[in-house]
Amino acid sequence: MKKLNLLLITTLLCALLLTACGGGGSSESKKEEAPTEAEATTAVEATTEAKEALTDDDCFDIVFADAPVDEFVADNKRISRKKDGTILFTFTTVDGDYSYKLDAYTGEILEKTQPEKITTTKGSGGFDDDDVFDALEEICPVDYAQGKNLKIKKSNDNASLEVSFNTEDGDFFYRFDRETGELLEKREPENITEKSKVVEVSGDADDPFSVARNECCKVAGVNPWEAEDLNIKEVTANKIYEVTFKYKGKDYDLIYDMTTGKVEEN
Repeated sequence: MKKLNLLLITTLLCALLLTACGGGGSSESKKEEAPTEAEATTAVEATTEAKEALTDDDCFDIVFADAPVDEFVADNKRISRKKDGTILFTFTTVDGDYSYKLDAYTGEILEKTQPEKITTTKGSGGFDDDDVFDALEEICPVDYAQGKNLKIKKSNDNASLEVSFNTEDGDFFYRFDRETGELLEKREPENITEKSKVVEVSGDADDPFSVARNECCKVAGVNPWEAEDLNIKEVTANKIYEVTFKYKGKDYDLIYDMTTGKVEEN
């Protein structure tokens, strides 16, 4: 009888030990498979940091590679970065509103809306700042590069470009249609003396104001035709130019040295 009781007790103890070992193994397995909340958060952050978000220039390249219009005919360009990892790029033309929704990391176009009727298409023309300088060379009786306080700006209704500068003989003003380049208005001094007449120059000095504008805009990372309230003036006779303009609410005041080609903040 004692042997039987001893056998039963031994069997029961073995069963209890097996159950305990099995339960412990299952718990440890679960702990190994399921990461902690801190580990999961760290993994998500590491994945997010590894992604590189699109720059504004990237957005411009993607949108205008797809859009049926050229960048220089687009107005009111806006870039809004959303918390859900997307970018909203909007702009307007004479035809209406454009809207692009982009993946902020891959650049994929997720959604887009365009005007129903599009009359301004790529290569269909448009009149930008570079065209202004070409037109001035043809119609202006003086060398605008020798003038002072050269300003190029859009009209209040965005329909035209206004150019002004002054010389010792007086003020010059021209207004061009932004779509066709037609000269809409001009005002020039009644008497233009030899002091303001065109002076022949050579090399890169052919258009120092244009060079100064382009170099300063390049340093600022701004397309020249998007610079607002552009003002260029020769500070000294040593080919030092001050270039001021606005872009997306920020004011720029830069100095360009024609002799060295360097651009510095004023």
